[in-house]
Amino acid sequence: MKLVRFMILLPVFSLVTLLSAETPVRLPFNGDFEVGTAGYETVRVVRPDSNPKQEYLPLQSDSTVKYTGNASLRLENPYAEQTELHSSEFILKANRIYTVSGYIKSDRTDALPLTAGLEHYSFKHQNINVRKELSVSSDWQPFSFELKTKDFDAFFHLIFTIKSGNAGTVWLDDLKVAEKQTDPKSQVELGIYVDRKLYIGSERNAAITLKLHNPSGETIKRNLNLLAVDDYFNKSYPVSSFSASLEPGESKEFPLSWTIPRFGAYRLELDNKTDVRFFPAYLLCMDKTEQLKYRNDAFMPGINSGLSMVGPNRVQHGGWELSGQSPDEFIRALSLAGVRMIRGHDDGSFYWGDLEPEPGKFEASRLEQSLAVYDKYHLAYIPVLVAVCSERLGGWERRAMLDWQKQLCSTAKDWMNRGKYFHPPQQNWRNYVEFLATRLKDRVPAWEIINEPQFIMSAAEYMNYLASASEILRKVKADTYIVGICSTSDFGADIGKFANEVMEKGGLKYLDAVSFHPYASRELTSANPADLQISSFRKNVNNFDKKPIWEGELYYLFDGPTMQEWYRSGIFEPHHLARRYIIDCGEGCAQSHPVASGQLWKRMLVPNYEGGKCNEANPSSSLAAFSTMSDFLSSAVPVYKKKSNGIIIYGFRHRNGKLFAALWKYASTGGMKIDLTDFDGKDIFGNPLPKQIEVLNEAPLYFLQGRYSENEFMERLKHLEIIYENPLEMIPVIRLSEENHQLKALITLINNGNQDVEAFIGLKGACRNQKPFNCRIGAQKTETFLLDVSRGEGTDSSVSLYVNGKMKTLTATTVEMKIAAAGETFSLSTADKHIAGSGRFSVEDKKLNLELDIDDQTSSAPRADLEAWQQDGIEFFIDPEAYNLNNGNSGSYSPEIFRFFVLPRLPEGQQFKIWKNTFDMTPEDFTCKVTSNEKGYKVILSMDLKKLKLKKNAIGIEIKISDAEGTQAPKTTLFFSGGNLEPYKNRNGFGIFKF
Repeated sequence: MKLVRFMILLPVFSLVTLLSAETPVRLPFNGDFEVGTAGYETVRVVRPDSNPKQEYLPLQSDSTVKYTGNASLRLENPYAEQTELHSSEFILKANRIYTVSGYIKSDRTDALPLTAGLEHYSFKHQNINVRKELSVSSDWQPFSFELKTKDFDAFFHLIFTIKSGNAGTVWLDDLKVAEKQTDPKSQVELGIYVDRKLYIGSERNAAITLKLHNPSGETIKRNLNLLAVDDYFNKSYPVSSFSASLEPGESKEFPLSWTIPRFGAYRLELDNKTDVRFFPAYLLCMDKTEQLKYRNDAFMPGINSGLSMVGPNRVQHGGWELSGQSPDEFIRALSLAGVRMIRGHDDGSFYWGDLEPEPGKFEASRLEQSLAVYDKYHLAYIPVLVAVCSERLGGWERRAMLDWQKQLCSTAKDWMNRGKYFHPPQQNWRNYVEFLATRLKDRVPAWEIINEPQFIMSAAEYMNYLASASEILRKVKADTYIVGICSTSDFGADIGKFANEVMEKGGLKYLDAVSFHPYASRELTSANPADLQISSFRKNVNNFDKKPIWEGELYYLFDGPTMQEWYRSGIFEPHHLARRYIIDCGEGCAQSHPVASGQLWKRMLVPNYEGGKCNEANPSSSLAAFSTMSDFLSSAVPVYKKKSNGIIIYGFRHRNGKLFAALWKYASTGGMKIDLTDFDGKDIFGNPLPKQIEVLNEAPLYFLQGRYSENEFMERLKHLEIIYENPLEMIPVIRLSEENHQLKALITLINNGNQDVEAFIGLKGACRNQKPFNCRIGAQKTETFLLDVSRGEGTDSSVSLYVNGKMKTLTATTVEMKIAAAGETFSLSTADKHIAGSGRFSVEDKKLNLELDIDDQTSSAPRADLEAWQQDGIEFFIDPEAYNLNNGNSGSYSPEIFRFFVLPRLPEGQQFKIWKNTFDMTPEDFTCKVTSNEKGYKVILSMDLKKLKLKKNAIGIEIKISDAEGTQAPKTTLFFSGGNLEPYKNRNGFGIFKF
């Protein structure tokens, strides 16, 4: 993935909700800066050339220089760094004209150029902004500009930008954003400050300062309650209650102290019983982790990115882009959280254009400066060589090649034919690699060769770069550790295809480990579950050679918003982070570094700005989860796994020799509890678990071996009892089909308990029971039932499950599917009738026989090198467990599902292909005959069923027919069932052959 410039995690609240009452209030918060710097922060590009000590100068409240009131905001920029000042966000109403105004001055005798702006950005509405270019002198001067909003309410914030190369100090005062002909009400405002944002281990005493200001013309009295709200569990802790009295225009400070009760992140805010406007403070307390030296041969949790360099295509003078903290502070926090290694993929340190600015003249000063910070805090750095670059640059990317370099390169289209890529000549590539190998010989523990090469070159081209890089790296240092292939399932790509092509060409002889990016397998409930994907990928590599596998990148840890909204997809919770590393380690990945450094910070200032802006140096609760996870998993070895009924347990041997386990609920099953009386354990942030019955949820719990022997601990794990309020669960998908003019519903029920149950089922919504339905389900059994139903409204149904007098209600999605009986003819057609057909199947002597007549008069060009879905072709998806869906994610494949293909336009002998499967089904288990006719073609197919060992006289099936013309990609697709248009990753809509 080429995307990451994450600087955020959304908070569970938004300050702006306090600022959007019907009575207009003065915007933005603290626009007169009478409560200090609260509600403002900077983003700087820290320049190592002009700022060799890498200072990050904070915002200051200045009582000596002011236009009005008691203070102004001072923004210092002595190092001429690209600097942005951001306000907190606020809502502007639809279809109105707002005027931005304020006063500004600088310490320059000449004019200092500065841009003032008001901006909104979201994926739904894109960018709405206005900019005003200012020339700022040494005298206070007013400024103003207008913006007309669109036909919706939206979040906006102010941005002031000093461009790189302009040194000087700027003061701002009396900022306002107001509608014309309105008189916004000034309210009492409160700034909340903490002495620091990160507390480690036993450091629990937080010093807090409250700055309160009364802008009104009358004396005010307020009773205030300050709370600390756990940012993950949302539990509130009282900090202080006090009374405040302020004269007109008066400001007061209140020093407080608070003892942090538990590890976790906290927002300091007022309760909701006040009209005082405030901006919350934020702090994190996390356990101390053991400082360990990174090793390639032990599991060492890492991350991507680190210190991100920006350069020529964004700012004149490059440097590290940071918000609210110096490079030293940023890396120190990651080190304290147990980050062991940084994968240098998208930090910009290895661009060819930076390393060789002139032909034959290499330099690496910026890289050296980054490495010095990593070395100081004992973080290993693994470079990803990136001398190949794209013609298309996203806003987050820098110019990876200079013009003279591009002129030497060959070019190629990317895999989706969207843009051009530049491939350097071998000699230039070798020079680039040799320079870095020599310069960093003993400073990096491993190298990775090109990020996600399958998107930018063929396997043969990659082999050329891999072979020469390996030769040079090992010539410079014989025991150099090399990682490569870096296959990915991002953008719907096949994670195994490119890897197999490289391995078939002998690529593993150049590598010590194989990396992969499992974007299509993020969770245990993904269509291709995370654990099964890793297991499959590892086995695939082992078929060639037993090399370690590294999970290299996965910026999106949960199956959520579409990738058209990548910003929201990247905002994960602490449990997403902890679970992914536990899965990677538990499934045998040698290393794991799925997330990016910027994702471990929390954005409070502009949480609804859907792009990369301020993070204000707030270490998120995910950083605390990383700390706990890393201390458990560093050098841990997996020893046990149990996955059943929506619960997963991984057992490990800790580096201290003792056993521990991680457990969580991964399925949607509710009402599950566990008895912790006999266990010593910790929660996701390292807090001790209470010895009581606890509700299981999606956050991992860690169990310690404690006082038990290894055998006793393992026995307790194996026989861990889950307590269910109602043991009955239903896969939340109802499959609908028509049989003999009667609508049928297939539902799959799970009895998680240890006893048989009598159950009563009620359906309403998209489908309804025609009569009461009751059933009996055995202990620990999963059963599928066929009900007579009638159609209702909508696409979802409400399902009521009654067991032992207790009712559970859930929502299930309805999916249209098809059931065909042996001997009957079924029809096939697209909605526009562009292609159509019919089919008929039978079963004789344990052989399934199928005839398909396909009307397709536009023949594709015969191409043996293309897949079936890239030309005229038929894909068959076979599911031996026709009736049972999986718990957790009903669409996920079981290992038994397999695929085979018919390519009707190819010569006889090349028309049938089957993929590897767990049944060892081979072409010898099939007969296939294709005949062409004036309407299209006919397929007669026979499949031996003996190896499948079917439990019922039915087989799940989807038939996907692709129609292409000439050399063009298929434009039309025809399905047997049509319940799901992506059967290659979701089995919910498979049809059924019943015999």
